[in-house]
Amino acid sequence: LPQTALGPGLPLALGGVSVSLWDMVTLYLGLARGGAVVPLRAVPGVEAAPVRLVGAAAAYDVVRVLEGTPAPVGWAVGGVRRRHRVAFKTGTSYGFRDAWCFGMTEGYTIGVWVGRPDGTPSPGRYGANTAAPVLFRVFDLLPAPALASAAPAALPERAAPALLRRLAGSQAIDPAAAIADPDAVRLVFPTDGLAIDPAPGDLRSMTLVAAGGRRPLTWLIDGRPIPSRPARRDAHWSPSGPGFARVTVIDADGRSAAAEIEVR
Repeated sequence: LPQTALGPGLPLALGGVSVSLWDMVTLYLGLARGGAVVPLRAVPGVEAAPVRLVGAAAAYDVVRVLEGTPAPVGWAVGGVRRRHRVAFKTGTSYGFRDAWCFGMTEGYTIGVWVGRPDGTPSPGRYGANTAAPVLFRVFDLLPAPALASAAPAALPERAAPALLRRLAGSQAIDPAAAIADPDAVRLVFPTDGLAIDPAPGDLRSMTLVAAGGRRPLTWLIDGRPIPSRPARRDAHWSPSGPGFARVTVIDADGRSAAAEIEVR
């Protein structure tokens, strides 16, 4: 990202950032090479040092998934020239401006872009019906021995992510080595220890707000669920009267956050 950028946001996740065909082929080649990326070259030369994009096991899993993508209409996945599955992915940009397809085998990584040079839309043309057939035609023209599976035959050695490690019952947890979960659900309002002092006789509905976590969220007051909408990160609660209450929010993965509050 540019040095002046505020940081990645939703448009980045949704594909709203321009990426060149050259860069996309570089990334897919990294998957085919076990997660290690090297810059592409237009002429033969000394290869640059690889940069690890993802772990070998993650790259293996992604390639295996992409090998199961259905072939374009009218194209068989296997054949005389193409004896192994091609791991490939199609894509279409907003407004039918770009149709993409990227494919990998052990010997080749190919990227295909179909669109108009001036960026105007091509309605009805998307990756699966325009770029994918071109990709498969190119693979049919390549030498057969180099069309082996892009994923290695042997499953790469796996190490459990830090957040998923299991500890033996006798194993102590070092607080200094504890790993914060950046995706954990947390309460934005109310915060723990908050005292709410409404106007006399005014116990109207208050909005409970959470951040993080995977939806749907479940809200509880003193252990009892209250109504909420699955797609939202907030809920409304009307206290029955003055007193203490425990507000709890639980996400779809079972992670939770709670706050003890007082309504005066």
